[in-house]
Amino acid sequence: MDNGVKKIKKSSYLKKTLLILLVVLVLGVIGASIYGFNLINKINKINTTEEDIGINKEATEELSKYNNYDKIINIALFGIDAGENEFGRSDSIMILTIDPIHNKMKLSSIMRDSYVNIEDHGMDKINHAFAFGNSVLALKTLNNNFGLNINNFISTDFSNLPKIIDKLGGIELNITSDELKYINSYIDNLNVLNSTSSPHLDSTGKQLLDGTQCLAYSRIRYTDGGDYERTWRHRTILKGVYDKVKDTKVSELPSLLNDFLPFIETNLGTTELLNIGSTINKIGSSSLIEDRFPRDGYCEGKMIEGVYYLTFDLDTTKQQMKEFIFEN
Repeated sequence: MDNGVKKIKKSSYLKKTLLILLVVLVLGVIGASIYGFNLINKINKINTTEEDIGINKEATEELSKYNNYDKIINIALFGIDAGENEFGRSDSIMILTIDPIHNKMKLSSIMRDSYVNIEDHGMDKINHAFAFGNSVLALKTLNNNFGLNINNFISTDFSNLPKIIDKLGGIELNITSDELKYINSYIDNLNVLNSTSSPHLDSTGKQLLDGTQCLAYSRIRYTDGGDYERTWRHRTILKGVYDKVKDTKVSELPSLLNDFLPFIETNLGTTELLNIGSTINKIGSSSLIEDRFPRDGYCEGKMIEGVYYLTFDLDTTKQQMKEFIFEN
């Protein structure tokens, strides 16, 4: 598709997603059962006001020009890799759009080095908002900079991923020669950090990776494409996780996520989570589309006072995001 928008066919459903999206999907599969309510009770619920998260009248009036915009659900997704990121910056920032009007799922990836204004902190990388004020300030930063009215967020620690992958029996990934150059050093670091003993990879091509190897794969950042390729690896892993989970018996899902859910933080309530999960599963038979912002051609990397930032055309990017979320 034009402007960098890619369409994902049914066989690749939810290729571009986060581990936290997996939780919503699982809750949708389980439904309003004893399993679902018991799982949700383990999630950390955060209470927020519209002022806390940057919902304002001006943005709402601007968005009202899009037909049925208020029927479209948007959730900010923040993934934190605490094992790699001692300051708690968000390693992955996405907007999940559940669009029953166009019967589509959409995922917008936000480049973490994007140079934006963070309330009370001035211009900085967008992923620093999480370090300054956790999920609430991170969501407010998204709304304030891009003229959005996202009400809800879900965040989690990405470093919990290996446990789930190991329980699923591993994920098959295609390792390139470029990735093979770096992955084993990451495996070594994770083995030391987590007292694991995952073996090195010694060949390229499709192969089954365990949880530690998958997390090592997700951390590779020095190949061609840098952070662009890194975010793609994140989402490739999680597509593999989803493919495994969707074939798992419903009765086995609670034990899969039991240890993981305490690391989830959200301002969504129990009923909202279950309804959203159910809606996602209903739309799941159609294609999913994704985009990345800022788009190529509207941004460039710059060194500012010795620090790398991704500067971009804010007005154009705001318009492109709104069109993708509410019209595409």
